[in-house]
Amino acid sequence: MKKKYLNTFMTIVSAIYLVFFIVVLIKSKITNNQFDFLDADGLTIIGSVCALAELVISNRNAVSKKINSWIFYNKEVNYQIMVTLETSTLGIKEIIEELENCISNFLNIQELRRKPNSKLMSSIWNVSYDSIGCEINCSLHYSNRENSSKMLDLKISGHSKYGKINSRKKDILYLASLVKILGNYYFSSSKMSQNVKVEKIDIIIKREGSQISTSNLFSEVIRDVEDFHIKTLCGINKDEEIIINEQQIKWSTLDSRTLIDGYEYFTDILCEIE
Repeated sequence: MKKKYLNTFMTIVSAIYLVFFIVVLIKSKITNNQFDFLDADGLTIIGSVCALAELVISNRNAVSKKINSWIFYNKEVNYQIMVTLETSTLGIKEIIEELENCISNFLNIQELRRKPNSKLMSSIWNVSYDSIGCEINCSLHYSNRENSSKMLDLKISGHSKYGKINSRKKDILYLASLVKILGNYYFSSSKMSQNVKVEKIDIIIKREGSQISTSNLFSEVIRDVEDFHIKTLCGINKDEEIIINEQQIKWSTLDSRTLIDGYEYFTDILCEIE
């Protein structure tokens, strides 16, 4: 705790010293004076360099996280988004067509070219889209004839760049763009919100085929752990969880309203372990 306060104090002092140096530098430029490393101005330069170095070192975790985040957003990931839906009025055809419309509108594509991977039946659809690099599978999980309710499993899988949730780039279907489409357009559309209840959402990043690693997940003492399964609830809502193992990293939620915020936290976790 004392070390934390000392680092905070040194950071504040260094920041003040750096501001003082900038003022002196501006003043010297205005008065056309030159720096001499042997006089007070020269010592100010040396001190300011040390102050800047101290600022960077004392905040190295934040700096490295920022750099790592920028790099991570451009990495390729092998992803799956799995959604469990309950409905009594819509069929697989309507659910997939609504998703296609939301993706088309977001990417400004007139029409998605659907390629069925098998026969399209009332109980299962498996289609792929070469133009956006993903595959959509929707199948009947459970049907209750008494009240006409149906449980459907919707799975979206693909390989793309991770992307940023607030990015305006629409050249490809980033994973972040797909999450944004689901959270802000698909689940909130009138057809879905009035006829469908979202029971669960899973976002999975598979280790195989993704440019991510968990090499620094453990400390130096237990760095050689090869088989692990970690579940964490820290920092997320009660209806969420994050599971990390050798095969994949998965974020789950029982509340579709937490999708965007939960995905942001999921990204922070990925950047920290990368």
